[in-house]
Amino acid sequence: MNVAALATLAVAGTSFAQSSVTIGGIVEIAPFHTGTVTTRDAGAENPEVQRKSTRTAGPNTWATSVLNISGTEDLGGGLSASFFLMTGLGTLPNTNTNAADGGIGNRERSLSVTSKDLGTLRFGRFVAAPGTGFHAFSGAGSATMPGSSYGFSQGHSATAAGDFGHNNFHANANPNANYERQNNLLQFTSNAMNGFTVTVAHGRDSLDRTDVTRPGETKNEYTGVQLGYVAGPLSLAVGINERKGETEAAAAVPFSLGPPTILPVDAVTNSTNKGSLNWVGASYNFGPFALFGHHATREEETTSAGVTTTANDMKITGLGISAPIGAWTLRASANSGKDSRGVGNADNMKLAGHQVSAVYALSKRTSLIAAAGKNEYKRDGAESTAATRKYESKTLTVMHTF
Repeated sequence: MNVAALATLAVAGTSFAQSSVTIGGIVEIAPFHTGTVTTRDAGAENPEVQRKSTRTAGPNTWATSVLNISGTEDLGGGLSASFFLMTGLGTLPNTNTNAADGGIGNRERSLSVTSKDLGTLRFGRFVAAPGTGFHAFSGAGSATMPGSSYGFSQGHSATAAGDFGHNNFHANANPNANYERQNNLLQFTSNAMNGFTVTVAHGRDSLDRTDVTRPGETKNEYTGVQLGYVAGPLSLAVGINERKGETEAAAAVPFSLGPPTILPVDAVTNSTNKGSLNWVGASYNFGPFALFGHHATREEETTSAGVTTTANDMKITGLGISAPIGAWTLRASANSGKDSRGVGNADNMKLAGHQVSAVYALSKRTSLIAAAGKNEYKRDGAESTAATRKYESKTLTVMHTF
C-alpha cells in the first residue's frame, strides 16, 4: 500500500472517530489547620495522650489535591472508549501510601467502554462504587476530614502518629481490609431504567514473593454490588461488599548448627482474612435544604495458625443536612455506632463522629471553606480494656477546581 493510500485511510478514519483529552483537578491549600490525636492504651487506668499540630499552607485538609487527565474517543455504533488518570499532587514521586507505586496515575488509572444503550464497563485501579457509596448519603462535605463515616470503608493501621485530624474513627491491623481503592478492578454500571441503576464490581490481586525474608504469596479478592434508585428529589441505594484474602508465610530455610546437625524445615503457615461491608442510604432534596441518612455494618475475621480473631464487628448510623444559601453551602452531619470486635462486652467500643462546614463560592471554581470535625472510638463502659482513639481537626482552606 502506497503513502497516498495510507493518507486517504487516515483522513477517512477521522470522519467517524472523534476524540478529546481533558486536564483538570483540584488544588487545595489551608491557610490555617489544627489537628489533635488523643489516644489511650489498653487498660482502663491508662492516661490519655495527646498529639497536636498547627500548620499553615498545608494541603489535603478538606479535599485531596489531584491532577486528572482523561480522554474519550467515539468508536461509532453507540460505543465510546475513555481513560482516566488521577495523580496526587502532594504524593509525587513515590510517597503515596494509598498505592503500591508512585508517579503519574498513582491514585487511579482505568480504561472504560461505554454503550449508550447498556452502560459503562471500567477496568483498572479506582474506588469501587459499592464500597464507598454510603458516603453520598452521609451529608458530610468532606471525606478527608474527621466526622465523615467514609473512614468506615478504609483499612488503616491502629497507629496514629502523625495522622493529625485523620478521618478514621476505627483501626484495623490488616492493611488489605480496605473497600476504598482496588487494583485489577472490573466494574459495570448500567444505564438508568425507570430510575434504577445497577453496579457490579469484582477485583483480584496477587503478589508472589519467594525471598526467604518475605512472605510467600498474597492474594486478595473483592466483590461488590450496588442498586440505586432516583425519582425526582428522592435517592435510594443499597450496597453489598465482600473481601477475602490469603497470605502465605515463607518457610524457614534449613541450616546447620555445626556438622552434621540439620534442623528440620518449618511448615509453610497461612493466614486468611474475610469480611463484609453492607449499607443502605437515602436522601431527599426539599429545595431549600436536603436531608441524608445511612446505616452501615462491617465485619472482618482473620485466621492465623488456626486461631480466628474478630478484627471488625461494627454498626454505624448517620444523619446529615445540607442547605444552599446564596453563595454559601452549609452542611452538618453526625454518626454513631458500636464496635463489638473484642471478647465479651468488656471490649465493646462506641463509635461517634460529627462534621460541620461552611463553603463560600468566591467564583465558579474557587471556594473558601471553614470546617470542623471529630471521629471517636471510645470505651463502652469503664471496665473496657481496649485502646481508644479520637481524631479532631479544624480548617480554613481555599480550594480551586480546574
